[in-house]
Amino acid sequence: MFPFPSFLLVPNPLLLFRGRFSLVLAVVFCIAAGVAIGSMLAVVTVRPRTAAATAPEGSFRGRMGVATFRQANRDRVRSHHLLDVEQPVAAAVAVEPTTKPMGQISMLPSTNEAPPSTLTALQRSQLRPKPGAARIAYLNRHGGTQNNMNWIMTQFGLSVTQVNPFDLEIEYGMSKADADALRESGSLCAQYDIIIVGDTIPDARPLLQDLHQQTPACTSTHIILEITVRFDALVEDGDDYEEYLSMFRDLYERDERRLHVVANNPFEVYYAFRSGVRFRRWRVLRPGGVSDVAALDTVDSTVAAFRGVWPNLDELFTQFNIPVHSLDYHYGGPRTLAKYKAYIDSPYQVSTMKLYENLAAGVVMMVPSPGLWRELNLNGTQEYTLCWPDVEPLDLADYSRLIDFYHTDISPYIYYFDSFEALSAMLSAESGWTDGGSKNVRETGPAWTLAERERTLMGWQEVLFEAGALVL
Repeated sequence: MFPFPSFLLVPNPLLLFRGRFSLVLAVVFCIAAGVAIGSMLAVVTVRPRTAAATAPEGSFRGRMGVATFRQANRDRVRSHHLLDVEQPVAAAVAVEPTTKPMGQISMLPSTNEAPPSTLTALQRSQLRPKPGAARIAYLNRHGGTQNNMNWIMTQFGLSVTQVNPFDLEIEYGMSKADADALRESGSLCAQYDIIIVGDTIPDARPLLQDLHQQTPACTSTHIILEITVRFDALVEDGDDYEEYLSMFRDLYERDERRLHVVANNPFEVYYAFRSGVRFRRWRVLRPGGVSDVAALDTVDSTVAAFRGVWPNLDELFTQFNIPVHSLDYHYGGPRTLAKYKAYIDSPYQVSTMKLYENLAAGVVMMVPSPGLWRELNLNGTQEYTLCWPDVEPLDLADYSRLIDFYHTDISPYIYYFDSFEALSAMLSAESGWTDGGSKNVRETGPAWTLAERERTLMGWQEVLFEAGALVL
């Protein structure tokens, strides 16, 4: 087992896939952004995967056949409509360590494994696009990550070509054989100087094999992996999975300098290390939380909003007399959510693009506390937690280091509830509860997002400089 970046020792979210039919719906949500990346809630024992092991029955890859998943989700994912995952409400909950074995977290590197920046503040201000303009492609099928990348490129005056993997007949969890067939038809990397792969990283398999085998046509192309969900999402277990891991390990040992890794949350790096894969140059750079969805006018600001994709939770709201407004699929984005008294959400992923969009818009988010969220997953109440099999082995104390929804950087801008009785009392008309006081997330959330955007842009500036898109 490789040591883990102790960077994960700083709280951050984690959640991946799980679920039966819900996977069809949930994957659309996760695949990305945010990220970056199923699980239904059966009580499953999740263990660190090895190449020889089969995926846990409830895991994203073990629950539904890959072919079935691909067929069921192709049209939905093409639409680029994402489900939202926001944040919590209520009082903080006591963290009780579990006896489940996990370990390794304390062994993660304490900082991003990236070359120390040699750029001074003056040099940063002087960076400009490469003369003649670098040919940059963004291989991605997720709308939220696409918006985020467009925003990043705009900040640096760069142009990027959007490439949908479906248009190249790249299916989820691409096998080595399919990747080889695609490479024989003409290497994609020969057409670009830089290729950024977002959302599902197995889409990069043909490019990674070009790097691995040092394909002549690709000797100068830089590959940037933007990991928003598990790096091995939907890769079949067995020899093909072993080959996939082996390729990453060889690139690590070779210190391939044309390969750059950006994760939008710390759990992705943790999960890769737990799976026996390490990266030479990686950074954790959070999404910018950008959204161009116009707000709707018809909003009842006296009640909380809830996305009606969690049917079992909807029943609990009725049982505990919790006043909520159930939102439609096209609900108007974060600017609309910000008009409600609060927004109730139960995470289906360790991190989502929508989380950051809500923070930027000052949405008052309410989320189950770590203890309640785990209980909902274990007892079958929470149905759309795609990441639960990957999260379940963690101690509750590690949630604040790995899961964005509970990360110490983000938790000050989210309300957490440890019971539905507490949520009911808080949202009742008689309580008079409103956001304010020390949290006051309608103001502090957007302020934090602006500061985090600066860090994110500095990180991307370095990546793009290393890849040759920006020069002095």
